[in-house]
Amino acid sequence: MKGVVVFLALAALGSAKPRLFETFQDHFQHFLDISNALEGAHWRRQQGQGYTPNPEYIEMLNKLSEQNLKQMLADLKKEPEVQDIIEYLDNLTIDVDYYVDNLQWIIQKLHANDTDGIPGVEFHHRTRRHPMTGTTMITALADTVSMLPIRQLRATFNEKMAKNQLFRTAIEGLKSDRFLTLYKALWKNEAFLKVRDILADCHFDLKYIFEELALSLLGQNDPIQVTFQIQFDEFLDIIVNMESPHWLRQLGGYKSFPEFKKSLSALSKTKLVRHYPQLNSASPAFKKVDAFLKRHGIFVAYWIDRTDFLTEFFEKNDHAIGCNEIIPTQESHRSRRHPMTGRTMHTFLADTVSLLPIRQLKSLFNEKMETNAIFKTAIEGLRSNEFKEIYNALWTDDVWLNLVDELKTEYDFDLKYVIETLAPALYGQNVPLYISFQTQFDEFFEIIIANVGDSINSLLKAYKQNDAFRASLDTIDNTVFIQLYQDLRNLDVFQTLDAYLKKHDVYVPYYIDRFEYLTHRLNTNVTAVGDLEIKQQSSQDITPSGTTMADFFADVVNILPKTELAALYTKKMSENTVFSTAVNSLTSAEGKKMYNDLWANRTFQAIANAYANYDFNFRYILETLVPALYGQ
Repeated sequence: MKGVVVFLALAALGSAKPRLFETFQDHFQHFLDISNALEGAHWRRQQGQGYTPNPEYIEMLNKLSEQNLKQMLADLKKEPEVQDIIEYLDNLTIDVDYYVDNLQWIIQKLHANDTDGIPGVEFHHRTRRHPMTGTTMITALADTVSMLPIRQLRATFNEKMAKNQLFRTAIEGLKSDRFLTLYKALWKNEAFLKVRDILADCHFDLKYIFEELALSLLGQNDPIQVTFQIQFDEFLDIIVNMESPHWLRQLGGYKSFPEFKKSLSALSKTKLVRHYPQLNSASPAFKKVDAFLKRHGIFVAYWIDRTDFLTEFFEKNDHAIGCNEIIPTQESHRSRRHPMTGRTMHTFLADTVSLLPIRQLKSLFNEKMETNAIFKTAIEGLRSNEFKEIYNALWTDDVWLNLVDELKTEYDFDLKYVIETLAPALYGQNVPLYISFQTQFDEFFEIIIANVGDSINSLLKAYKQNDAFRASLDTIDNTVFIQLYQDLRNLDVFQTLDAYLKKHDVYVPYYIDRFEYLTHRLNTNVTAVGDLEIKQQSSQDITPSGTTMADFFADVVNILPKTELAALYTKKMSENTVFSTAVNSLTSAEGKKMYNDLWANRTFQAIANAYANYDFNFRYILETLVPALYGQ
């Protein structure tokens, strides 16, 4: 819930009358009014529809409302370190009582579920809204920071620094060495630390409030100051924008399987975050890992809470992740789509990894490693030998292993896979550890597009001038080949071959799905295939050898960059076990026999002949075109 977050609700004190800006508070109110005008609707929506229904959030709000903040400040004013910093701030026209009084007011209002006097608007000014990243007070604070209209706040800040002496003097005072000395002394005062601990027990982190939220309210949380956790949403945005239709389709497919649905349903009802305090108290090994990660800006509780939120959301609603709407479209953004390789939670996670836009995620990762100190510190901590040592020790701890076993047995939720494969993949960093035979086809495909994409496009334009070719292409484009696959599985010979291929990591539905996508593109627009742009490289058009679909395929095979494709094929056969295993299964005596048995089946022959009438030769496709795409 955004509103509870400290000073934001102070906007309730704002009005439309001209401001005199006599104190720092007057300027501060101006920033709050900007935030409220641009984000008030989103805060209210998140409060009412998002955080308020969650018992873990309400529990912390209840505890927070029981605290007498005014009395806490009054008691602290007896401390020399507190007196010194209050006197210094007072000289800058910064009134500490103002912030504490209004914070107490807004907490009480929200605890009573009374929004009277808290301004808000009924419509949204912004299209991009930060998702709800959890269900607790901790994530509510973090979500507030990420939702603020930083650009507008920063512009106002810069204008005030240039034109207003009072504001500039206050900010320079806050940035001075003298204030830094006073601030550090405050964090050594035992009475202040006791107050900090009391509020922390309510999930209200004073250090985060002072050093992250306060800055962001003035538009000063430059990306370098944004926590490692919040930066994850930039990666999530890439994933949602590029893969949402495919992911939605995949999730819907998995939900048709009882074993997956059972795991998701059970996991969505389980609050994994409850294990966090138990692990910290019962497992010294986990506590050591947790402490190390916190020192490097990584908060385990955040990720557990996020997982709880997402699994529950996936169970209830497939069409959004927080405020990031997943829009199912018929048009695919990328050419590569991974098949559903199973029916369980484990294969769903593996398929999700293989579906991720690794190249784009990796690009953002590299950029952050170069420009963002907080992100870089977190990643270097994870890569350090010190962390590897304590992480490996965790996997010998009985308490931890019992939890891992429980999650895997009851929910098919493999923590080792989630931590070591899925998590890095979300940042584009597992490239992946296991690359399926299907995924590797893209490397060949990219060579083809880069070398002869424009030539194929030229051929296509020429062939489309012929009625026979257009008729064949329309027929193929309107054929639901995945349904043909399901029908063929009723043939024992096809089912036997299909099972054999799957055992060797060759998934027929992937290629059917891919072929359907490509034929649709061929029939509509081929200036790009997925995110691979076809760039014009030659000025000469290619002359077609005929007028039919068969002639087109033969011309494509003829112009493929055979040398480059064959070189990659040879390299993979010698270096990549997954690739060579799949290829060897296709060329083995056992594989050839099953393939020949399929062609001896009269039902399959009849189906093949029917498509041959549309100038679509199954045998040519399987035995000539497909091998040629691999340089063979």
